[in-house]
Amino acid sequence: MSDNASDTLHSASQQFSGLAMRANRVLLETAETALGLQLGQLQHSAAATGQFLDALGKGGDPAQLLPQGLQLAQDNLERLGKTGHQLMDLGLRSGQSLAELARSGVDAASKPPGTGG
Repeated sequence: MSDNASDTLHSASQQFSGLAMRANRVLLETAETALGLQLGQLQHSAAATGQFLDALGKGGDPAQLLPQGLQLAQDNLERLGKTGHQLMDLGLRSGQSLAELARSGVDAASKPPGTGG
């Protein structure tokens, strides 16, 4: 009888560790993608802003630089908003993946022992 309980505990432990590893993988992939999105947005905005500041430092015509500066600000804000939407979508997809993992873990745990679950 204790062998049966030990086998059941061992099986449950293996299922739990497998689910935990898959959940960690989902979270790490999500964090990696989110960081990549944010760094890409920051790099693009910093490069464009640097070019504008370079033109400003060279004493360009203020009448031309003001519209360029406003356009730059608009582009940076649009890029920031797009990145925010992508991050929200990524978070939702990650949450759905984690919910599916949790659901599969609950389904597997609710099966009677010895049914292949």
